[in-house]
Amino acid sequence: MSDRQSKIQELVWRRNAKMHRKSIADSLKGHIDISEIEFLDNGESIKIGKLLREKVDSIREEPTHSFLDCLPILNVERWPKERVIYFHRFTFEAGAIKICTESLLPNAPFFQNILGPDFFFVDHSIRFGFYYEQNEYESSYRYWVE
Repeated sequence: MSDRQSKIQELVWRRNAKMHRKSIADSLKGHIDISEIEFLDNGESIKIGKLLREKVDSIREEPTHSFLDCLPILNVERWPKERVIYFHRFTFEAGAIKICTESLLPNAPFFQNILGPDFFFVDHSIRFGFYYEQNEYESSYRYWVE
């Protein structure tokens, strides 16, 4: 792909992302302060997503019956108080969301319900993270804090 084609593709993505980001922000209003979130661009979302996938593949998954079983693990007191990268079902369209753990974790069921069914977050350096995956037949989670 030529440099010109890449730039055009990025411009088209950004235009479409703007619409998706507004929709996501509107759905989050009333649950979190929208000024606390920041959307990553497509390239950075993909880069961090690949690092997350590599880390997750190195950790044993734990089967679970539902996302609600994971809530004790997602207690905000267990996690560093930092901004994390939250991946959601519209990441490819809007970009991953950068958000503080203090805003994301207490609202985890809401985020999972609105932007799920999967729920992944990781810090920028992949030192800690959580990965919940659900499909038609099973669900599982993995987490780490280094």
